This record gives sequence, C-alpha cells and structure tokens, in this order.
Amino acid sequence: MACSITIGEILTVIIALAAFYVAYRVAKTQIALNEKLLIAENLVAVDAVIADSIEQKDNITTVYSEVQIYNISKSILYLTEYTYNGTRYPNINSILPLNPARFYWIAIPVVIDGRTDIPHVHIVLTLSDINNVKHYCEISIDYVNSKWLQKVERCTKCE
Repeated sequence: MACSITIGEILTVIIALAAFYVAYRVAKTQIALNEKLLIAENLVAVDAVIADSIEQKDNITTVYSEVQIYNISKSILYLTEYTYNGTRYPNINSILPLNPARFYWIAIPVVIDGRTDIPHVHIVLTLSDINNVKHYCEISIDYVNSKWLQKVERCTKCE
C-alpha cells in the first residue's frame, strides 16, 4: 500500500504551521503589552503644590504656606505616615482619593517680611496602594528668592 501526499496537503500543513507561528508571536507581543499596561496602572505617583495665605498687619507681611499633596495615580492611595525634617508623624491613615479637588496638606514654615528661620523642608511620605504595598515619596521644599520651590521625587516601592 503506497502512501501518497499531495501538494495540497503539504500546503495545508505549511499554512497551519505559519498560522500557529503568527498566533504565537501575536500572543507573546500582547502579553508584553499587557505587562507594561499593568505596571502603568499600578504606578504610584503624587504631586505637591505650595499654597499661600497672606496676612498684612502693621506693615508686616506674614505668609502662611502649606504643601498640598495630590494623588496623580490611577488608584486610591493611603498616606500612612510622613517624616517632616526628621520628625516622624505616624498613624496618619489618610486617603488620597483620585479626586483632584481633594488633597492632604502639611504646613510649612511661616515667612515674615520675606524671611524664614527654616529655609529648607524635607518630607518623606509613606504611602500604601490598594494592594497594601508600601511606597516612599520624597518632597524637598526650599525658600529661594522670596518664594517656596518644591521638588517631588518619583515614588519608590519599599523593599
């Protein structure tokens, strides 16, 4: 009994193998893309804005300032504690929602007639995401040329 394979059968096998290879490559690319999207989705990020309240009394200008901390992540964050110039403030347990109108504020030094006794503030936030993974985020604030300038470092995952 002779076994004969036709050209049509060979082409069918080749096309099936090519389709399998293409499907494999598409699936592999999709998995890599999904992993990148998942990382972006779980990225923890905050922003800090300085807000001032000015009081003028007896030719003395007093500026009361605060740093407003906003959640710019894709999910809710929890501020569990923070360190302010080396002093730890534990058990804050404040929610930083996704609402841009909501923020957590921390007072920074008072400025009287353009001068302050504490020209540098260093704040380290300890945040938890919805998976209870802790992250640190540093905020540096300096009084330069009669105004507060802030710098927010990228949040890093606690090891």
